[in-house]
Amino acid sequence: MSFSSLLNSSIMILKRESYTNDLGEKINTWISGALVAARLIPISVEERVSLPGEYRNARYKAILPSSANISESDRVLWNNKMYDVIGVYSDSTFHHKVAILRENTS
Repeated sequence: MSFSSLLNSSIMILKRESYTNDLGEKINTWISGALVAARLIPISVEERVSLPGEYRNARYKAILPSSANISESDRVLWNNKMYDVIGVYSDSTFHHKVAILRENTS
């Protein structure tokens, strides 16, 4: 079984773009980035308790190819729901990345 066959979902990575309007206010918008194959796994109760601070509100781990362009300032669209990326980690061999996702409530 190959790694890519385990990536059973597609997610859209959204990148933040900031600009200043005519009044001098900083405005953030979200632009579509790449559509990436991923595997989303719910975070268990045990993991939520052990993750410090805001990570307790995390709901999913997304397993992604190491080539995925994703960072902590991004958002993810999956199953018509928006998620904030609150952590991105590479495994020790740089084979894949794990993104920690929190449901966006705004």
